[in-house]
Amino acid sequence: MIEEQQAATTGADFPTDLPAMLMRGEVTLADVFGLDRDSLYEIARLGYGLLKAGNLREAKQIYSGLVVSLSPCRSASQPRRSG
Repeated sequence: MIEEQQAATTGADFPTDLPAMLMRGEVTLADVFGLDRDSLYEIARLGYGLLKAGNLREAKQIYSGLVVSLSPCRSASQPRRSG
């Protein structure tokens, strides 16, 4: 059973230049994993529920994950886009 799960996760069809695409800010992790706006809002609602229940550590993990999944990677030498 575990071997089947490992085979399923290692067979993903990611572009070979995906790390470079992420570093250039051409794609986000949300793009890579196919997370649409509704999915991201559902994850945010989960984080908000945790926050309201007083589970601050778990809520912070959820929100941190959202930030990472939505933010293209930028090196310190790359200027930020304005506008």
